[in-house]
Amino acid sequence: MINNLPDLRISVLDSSFNPPTLAHLALARSKPPDSTSPSERARHIDYDARLLLLSVRNADKGPPKPGEPTYKQRLEMMTLLAKELEDAPVEHESSPTRRSVAVAIVDEPTFVRKSAVLRQYLRDLVTNLDGPHSDGSESEVKDPKRKEIKLSFIMGFDTLERFLAPHYYNNSLIDMHDALRKFFASPPDGDGSEVVCAWRGQKQVNRLHPGQPLQVEKQVTEDQERLRETLSIAQPLISAGSVSFLPLTDYEMSLSSTEVRGKRMDGIQEWRTMIPSRVGDYIENQGLYMCK
Repeated sequence: MINNLPDLRISVLDSSFNPPTLAHLALARSKPPDSTSPSERARHIDYDARLLLLSVRNADKGPPKPGEPTYKQRLEMMTLLAKELEDAPVEHESSPTRRSVAVAIVDEPTFVRKSAVLRQYLRDLVTNLDGPHSDGSESEVKDPKRKEIKLSFIMGFDTLERFLAPHYYNNSLIDMHDALRKFFASPPDGDGSEVVCAWRGQKQVNRLHPGQPLQVEKQVTEDQERLRETLSIAQPLISAGSVSFLPLTDYEMSLSSTEVRGKRMDGIQEWRTMIPSRVGDYIENQGLYMCK
């Protein structure tokens, strides 16, 4: 039986949120990149919901160090960020409405595992909200007529580099390709997830129609060499529409949690302009980032 219901599209912003900045806010507010299909553009004006995700197991970082915000404090800052998102008006609605935003914590270090765990949890949640279809048997619970969950993982380019690095897949290209196939493949063969990458220099990359090559300006710097290498690996995924790019302003892309922490420690008040006001109030009330 063919599933004729539209996908439930959810954006996932996975970060350490240490602390959340205006860049996090811009990423979380972003809409799906334009599709080349007019019908897709009309149907996917915005995500159905947004998820702010914190992992307690990071592939590159350990647990919070002494003096750093606890996971509880980070979740509280994420909740304040979620309120900023909820309060923003939804442009395409004729009457005032609020975005659906959630905050979650996960004990998985890789995007591939996060995708599988989140999708299964959300599928179960949607099934329970819909109620039993009949006698609650396994065959009914797996009714293919229900909506599919489509997860869009929003990440920066540095994270995309790690996402496509064999180092995180047992240093094996075979393991990496198997994992990515499971991540991107449409159900039931895979999770059907996608990646949306925030782009610092949108003039350097032009995503054309699927199947056409990505254009990158020639540079001689080490960073550009790494950029070309990552884009070369990503090219088949870009052409297939599994990886797309999200342009942000130069100011938004220049913001970093590390710089906020540094300015806060040095007593430079500019840090308040780099984060949402509610998060700034929380940092001051909790006395966070005062010691190096």
